[in-house]
Amino acid sequence: MIDLLSRFSWGRLLFVFSVALNVVQAVALLFKSALNQIAIDWYTRVQARRERRRKLLLDLYEHLGIFDDPDSEAAGEVQAANRVLRAMLHERWSAIRPQRSCSIPSSGFRTRLHKSIPDDSCVYRALETGEVETAEESWGMSGLPPCRVEAMSMPPGDDAEASLRAVALLSI
Repeated sequence: MIDLLSRFSWGRLLFVFSVALNVVQAVALLFKSALNQIAIDWYTRVQARRERRRKLLLDLYEHLGIFDDPDSEAAGEVQAANRVLRAMLHERWSAIRPQRSCSIPSSGFRTRLHKSIPDDSCVYRALETGEVETAEESWGMSGLPPCRVEAMSMPPGDDAEASLRAVALLSI
């Protein structure tokens, strides 16, 4: 590469470069109106696309506003769908009775817990709502006084067929 540059003088190199730029300018001058029209068309398409996006977002916000009105038909449909979904989930969970799979008692906790969780426990509500649920409960076990139960559902993990999981803290 250095040999090639040393063979040509800088004057010749600049002359060739100048001629090439003049040819490019001449072609651009001949096609000035065509290039100008290409740029105008491109800019018009970009602006039209932005305007379509803006209108789409405005329509979307308008339709979402329908759900804010509790008397609207759309809001009623969404609420009905939520009730159906909750009923289906409750049906599934009522068929599956949560059981204790692991317990880590404190040193002062002497009562042995059996596997069943009472039907009216807040653990069921935690599975249904996905929120932390708290309640004062009596689990009907000898040696276990009424206690405060805090429960929350656990993520299902990778196995879609796995049973629902929750974690609960019993405080005496």
